[in-house]
Amino acid sequence: MQVFPVSNRSLDQLQDEIISVSERMNASEYEFLVLIREFDIRQGWKEWLFNNCAEWLNFKCGLSLGAAREKVRVANALFDLPLCSDAFADGSLSYSKARALTR
Repeated sequence: MQVFPVSNRSLDQLQDEIISVSERMNASEYEFLVLIREFDIRQGWKEWLFNNCAEWLNFKCGLSLGAAREKVRVANALFDLPLCSDAFADGSLSYSKARALTR
């Protein structure tokens, strides 16, 4: 059994670090979706003989086909939602919330 050491950070410091990492993860997820949108628009997946971007993401990035379809859908929907896009890009909005807002 692996034991994880406990740091001497305060709970406030841990909380701040968790939030900071979460915001960076959200911003990275937004960047991922921006790239997906451009790849889809430019039909980069055709070069690899896939029928659509979701199939390409499934094969090349290991996403389940359902999750890949949702990534493409959200990526394209964000284009028409600038406030949502801005909040997602700066990390204050999560993928889960962006996904719900784009429905």
